[in-house]
Amino acid sequence: MKFDPSIHTAVFDASAMSNGIYFYRIAAGEFTAIRKMTLVK
Repeated sequence: MKFDPSIHTAVFDASAMSNGIYFYRIAAGEFTAIRKMTLVK
């Protein structure tokens, strides 16, 4: 299966979250990435 490259966006509302370090995962097909995010309000 072939996928064409494209740009996607997502809205992230952190208003109910505390300051801190969070990890998030992005998965698409066979691709998976885990990244670290620092939330400072």
